[in-house]
Amino acid sequence: MNNPQSTTSTSASTSKSSASWNRQRPSPMPSHRYRDVYTKVDVPLTDRNWPSNRITAAPLWVPVDLRDGNQALAEPMDPHRKRRFFEAMVAMGYKEIEVGYPSASQTDFDFVRLLADSGDSENSLAPDDVTIVVFTPARRDLIERTVASINGIRNNVVIHMYTATAPVWRDVVLGSAGIDANCST
Repeated sequence: MNNPQSTTSTSASTSKSSASWNRQRPSPMPSHRYRDVYTKVDVPLTDRNWPSNRITAAPLWVPVDLRDGNQALAEPMDPHRKRRFFEAMVAMGYKEIEVGYPSASQTDFDFVRLLADSGDSENSLAPDDVTIVVFTPARRDLIERTVASINGIRNNVVIHMYTATAPVWRDVVLGSAGIDANCST
């Protein structure tokens, strides 16, 4: 990260968050200008612990624009545009970024491989303190393709697996017609 023109410098992220798991710099949003719900409405919560807790700081933001936002575009981003967008998110201070759906898109697979192959920590597109997130359905072949895409990434990686509960999804995508949903396979 010795390049003075690098857009991926994360030096501004050195300020500590109050939560040890949240490595992002505190949000600069002027949230103090707004009143919280407790000053507007009586919220009577008795005999409950967690609902009485108040959120006083921003959570760990995990942008999904490179995956979900890209799906919404009439002309999806190519790897070059995804790289520029990723670098902008890193420069903004995000510490966990969902980068794609590599089992569903060759472009996403190629972009994740670009991150994996971008070199050692000094030349890596993803600074060491940024966690890479990928998205995949909970189906063996798609999980294997996703794992192949992240092979070699030095950063922490989160594989976000999901399974839809819609009958058509189960039947068509997962091929589970006639399988009892309560049985494990």
